[in-house]
Amino acid sequence: PHDTAGGTTIGSGSWPSGNATAATVLVLCALLVTPARRWRAAVAVVGAMFALAVGVFLVVLAWHMPSDVVGGYLLGTLWAALAVAGMRLSDRVWPPGRSSAPA
Repeated sequence: PHDTAGGTTIGSGSWPSGNATAATVLVLCALLVTPARRWRAAVAVVGAMFALAVGVFLVVLAWHMPSDVVGGYLLGTLWAALAVAGMRLSDRVWPPGRSSAPA
């Protein structure tokens, strides 16, 4: 059973947090599409602060337990890692710059 915070009961179907998952995937996608290496550190810092703020507000507003938020972060990271693995696999199967049309 989940806790009660300020008269609000957090439901048992709250794991993992979809909001934390979406925030994590958004940040990781932003890192993937950031073109300049010098900007990646800034995007990573701002993105980490954004994802952390989402998680903190979810707990403070008693919408989720901390474990729900951590589960959302982990699930978002899993989805982003699977997407990167899929992109790398597609680059091996269909190398970029190579035309698939017969000559």
